[in-house]
Amino acid sequence: MNDNFKDIYLTLKEAVKVLAEHNIHTNISQLHRAASFDTFGVKRLPFFKEPITGYYLISKRVLLEHYAELQMVAKNKVQNWIEEEMI
Repeated sequence: MNDNFKDIYLTLKEAVKVLAEHNIHTNISQLHRAASFDTFGVKRLPFFKEPITGYYLISKRVLLEHYAELQMVAKNKVQNWIEEEMI
């Protein structure tokens, strides 16, 4: 099997533990809300419902990439705000 296609899928409970290892403290309720569709039909995190067990699953890689991307966006916003204040 090609290693490029291997991925680890996490349940909500496992995702909470992985995020805690990266110093991002959430709980199952918060991730469940992010996995559910909002009133506009959009999910905040790309969880999918596993058809056999019915559990919400997410790729570990995708979860960590999503949080890294959000961290970069926040960092850039702060940097832009600092630059604007210096002008």
